[in-house]
Amino acid sequence: MGDEMAFLIQFSKLSPTRKRIIMICVLLSIVVQLVLVFTGLAYLNNMNDIIQEKNKNNVINQFYKNTLTQLGAINDLFQLMQTPDFSSFFRASMNVRDERTVTIKKEELLSKMNALLLSPQMVQRIYFIGSDSNQVSYYKDTTNNQFNEMRDIRMDMLQAIKLSPLFLQDNNRLTKYLPKELQVDQIDKLNIVNKETAAEIDTFKQDIANKLILSNGNINGVLIIIVLNPDFIGNGLPQNQSMGNQFSIVNGKQQEIWTYPSKDGMQTCEGCEQITKKLTPYPYSVVFTRHTSSLEMRNTPLLDMFIIMFIFIIILTLIISIYYSKKLFNPYYALSSKMKEQTRTNELVLKSIAVDWLKKGFHTISLRNNLIILFSFVVILPTISGGVLYSYYYNKTVQNQIDSSLSEIGKYTALTFQNQVNYLQNLINQLSVSEQLQQYLTTRQVLESFTSYTAATPDSISISMFPGLNEVNYFVLFEPTGKSMYSSILSNNLDIFKIDPEMLKNQQRPYWISDYTDIYGQTTMALLKKVQFVHNGLLTESYLLLVPKTSIFDEISPIDSKLIIDDGNMKSIFTFDHLSTERMDHTVTWSNAIPDTEWTLHLQFSNEEIIYKNRQYYYSFLFTILLILILSIIIAYVISSFLIKPIEQLKRTMVLVGEGDISHRVNYQGKNEIGEIIQSYNFMIEQLNQVIQENVNNKVRENKLLALKTEAELRMLQAQINPHFLYNTLEAINMRSLRDGKNEISRIVGALSDLFRYSISEGTGMESLEKELNHVHNYISIQKIRFGEQFTFEVNVPDHLTKYLVVKLILQPIVENCLKHGLSGFEEGGFVGIRITELEGTMCIEVTDNGIGMDKETVVQVNHEIQRSLEDQLDHGEVKGGIGLRNVYQRLQMFYQDDASMDISSSPMKGTKVTMKIPLKTNVNRTS
Repeated sequence: MGDEMAFLIQFSKLSPTRKRIIMICVLLSIVVQLVLVFTGLAYLNNMNDIIQEKNKNNVINQFYKNTLTQLGAINDLFQLMQTPDFSSFFRASMNVRDERTVTIKKEELLSKMNALLLSPQMVQRIYFIGSDSNQVSYYKDTTNNQFNEMRDIRMDMLQAIKLSPLFLQDNNRLTKYLPKELQVDQIDKLNIVNKETAAEIDTFKQDIANKLILSNGNINGVLIIIVLNPDFIGNGLPQNQSMGNQFSIVNGKQQEIWTYPSKDGMQTCEGCEQITKKLTPYPYSVVFTRHTSSLEMRNTPLLDMFIIMFIFIIILTLIISIYYSKKLFNPYYALSSKMKEQTRTNELVLKSIAVDWLKKGFHTISLRNNLIILFSFVVILPTISGGVLYSYYYNKTVQNQIDSSLSEIGKYTALTFQNQVNYLQNLINQLSVSEQLQQYLTTRQVLESFTSYTAATPDSISISMFPGLNEVNYFVLFEPTGKSMYSSILSNNLDIFKIDPEMLKNQQRPYWISDYTDIYGQTTMALLKKVQFVHNGLLTESYLLLVPKTSIFDEISPIDSKLIIDDGNMKSIFTFDHLSTERMDHTVTWSNAIPDTEWTLHLQFSNEEIIYKNRQYYYSFLFTILLILILSIIIAYVISSFLIKPIEQLKRTMVLVGEGDISHRVNYQGKNEIGEIIQSYNFMIEQLNQVIQENVNNKVRENKLLALKTEAELRMLQAQINPHFLYNTLEAINMRSLRDGKNEISRIVGALSDLFRYSISEGTGMESLEKELNHVHNYISIQKIRFGEQFTFEVNVPDHLTKYLVVKLILQPIVENCLKHGLSGFEEGGFVGIRITELEGTMCIEVTDNGIGMDKETVVQVNHEIQRSLEDQLDHGEVKGGIGLRNVYQRLQMFYQDDASMDISSSPMKGTKVTMKIPLKTNVNRTS
């Protein structure tokens, strides 16, 4: 027993209370939320790393392919420009030829140039510069269908001003010259250079300065310079490119010749990941830089949502814990309240507590089990709710990352496919204007004029003769009727090459058909272009069909994906699958239209790894719930132990008290609900002892009070001096005075008669205020005979209050006291007044005079004597005084107990005021 008490006292400061239990629930919920948040953030960062790694690999791979395609396209164009088809015009001495010949050759060349349909996004301008003054120099903008002549710029001039070595040393390489590299000091020293020539040279330098160019260094007798679009490599990047990625192209000297974003838009990147990949077979490398930061939580809607959910779950935990703990501790509050109620009574007999005040069901469970339910329910429910909400937003965030990554990879892939399409379209444009093809068409037409179709066999055009044809399976020439004229393969068996004439459109630009059946019976994509040539002065047409190799599209497919291209009507025209069969169970799909085509690109990616990580996260979530449940049970068990020990001690003490020994107390210092019950119990026992003692004392005092009451009644009877005889005598005097005309005597005697009648009426109970005031008026009338005009009397009372009952003979003794003591020595100017008001169910009676008054010490003494006079009589067995102020106060206490009060206030030479407050009563037994 002593050890238990020491244990309880030792831990009293840490004893569990309802507030502390609620606080523990909230703190436990906060810990759980933090665990869930940090677990989720770790999951998000893990997913972010996986997604970003796949995104990085695919982005660099697609950009690498796009860059190779762009470089291949410009390289093919560069080689084509050096072929005799385009360069022979500038090697010939056109300045010494007749004008008609020059015009015809120029128009033929211009027609070929325009037929190439060069894109301004790739090429801005092409320069053809002859060797000397006998040769012409032209340049052509891709946005202009005409040549622009340069009258004075020739290779000998560029050599004289030291510009030719620059082009020679950088031939066949992408180069960007700074303005200072093109500075020329020799111009002023050359007398042959006039102002027009100098201005033309300055314009030429300005046009190529800071531009990405490709030149042949005048190796074949004509200097060819291709001025590229500054961002032609940027055609390998989709629009709205992520600013977290940076791309650069460097040459063999590690000099940067192109970058995205521009230097102004580039960000400083500390700790970034950088990848360099050579653009084989070209002498350039791709440098890819990406920020390697983890998932950013600052300034994101996700962080705001987490804060809102965190606050919501904590509030939910608080509400549930408050409600449940209130239900849990209600019996203890009720028991404590009933004990306190018992202590407020003075009854000796204790009231029993009914059993039905305790509701059934909830409280049939033990305290320990209730606490386990409380912690489990209060913590697990918000944990599950929070976990579901967090999981939803985590998965939504991951899904947004996946969608964003898929969208970016998809845009790159679609752009790669579009660039390959553009590459093949440029190839067929270049092929259609080639001199070999034109010669073949012209030669074959001549042969057909003299021989049968099969009799002549012109020299075949080899695929290897033309740059870029290594990406083509074969190409075929068709007549407008759909009959094959030539094929790059199996040319001796032209009947196997067929095409529906409806596929042959009358348009200059190349176009694609998606349902062409090749010679192997496979449905594939093919590219068609109408080719026009002049024979015998007549414009003749044919159609060139190009069937690309599927390998050119196989390389487009991203890593670990399946690529499908349909014709826009859900009919597949190309499929390439990098995914294994076992990874096809969990895939995500991205689809979008391919720009400038009618086709749609579909990408399928395996998210097996993401599913696996997601499963790990859910296992962590379930483990957290299980751990919190175990922790809740442990906490509930510990707290219930603190609560149950003092309850058991209280139970043992109550058993002892029930056996009659009320000296036992429970020593418990805990400031909790159980401690409150124990304190109420101890206080109730103390009150019980006091009530027992007081009841014994009250019984003795009650006997004394009865004796005093009997004595007071006897004294009152003795003081009446046979009032009936006196009253009858006064009536006889009154009647005799009226007969003799003595009206004043009659009036005085009548007043005295009424005064005696009221005084000797039966009982000492209650009368109406109206009769009590009449009694005072009778008394004043008699005193006026004695004192004359020495004082005035005034009564101020509302009419409705006159019907209320008051204790009989409480006003006249006070008025008498005013005349006797207050106005003593007054010759004139005295005043006595009665003022009665109602205040909150209480009648307030004030009797005032303007007499000599009393000092503070006398007032305190009088009030004290009046209020303790009844105690004195009970304690000493005697009655002090007569029927003055003391008598009035005693009767007020006898009738109204503590509901009545009487107070005297006074100041020297400022009069005295007696204030009485009694309850308003209307229907009371007047003789009680």
